[in-house]
Amino acid sequence: MLPTLAAAERHLDDLLAADPLLITRFPYVRPHRPGQDGYADRAYVRVRVW
Repeated sequence: MLPTLAAAERHLDDLLAADPLLITRFPYVRPHRPGQDGYADRAYVRVRVW
């Protein structure tokens, strides 16, 4: 788990650089189309328990 949104975005950028269609390490059914910044269904959630 990555501690910040920025770290998660950097990790995603690295994954997309190595495997743009995410079919090798993380099989995915939707393609990454030109002009898109990323996939429409990604989310970042940070939960802090007190």
